[in-house]
Amino acid sequence: MKTIVFPSKPRFEELVCRTKDILGWCDEVVCMQGRYDVGGGPISHKQMLELNDETEWEAYVEIVKNSQFKSLEVVATKEVREVRKGCITSPRGR
Repeated sequence: MKTIVFPSKPRFEELVCRTKDILGWCDEVVCMQGRYDVGGGPISHKQMLELNDETEWEAYVEIVKNSQFKSLEVVATKEVREVRKGCITSPRGR
């Protein structure tokens, strides 16, 4: 796990580029998800939200601003593609 600190809220493109650079995934397809708390009071319950573009990133930031725990937590995963008999397939069906 790596922690990346930005001096101010980055644009989605900046978040993806810096993440790929730090993790050494420059030529990889990267999937981003925002983690946020949907619990109330002393009960915490986390949900994940797909982040695919600037609109989804801005929606995620607003959700976190209005939640009890105001921390932007983003999980990045590298999409692994399988090669089978000359065809490239993706586990996500893309």
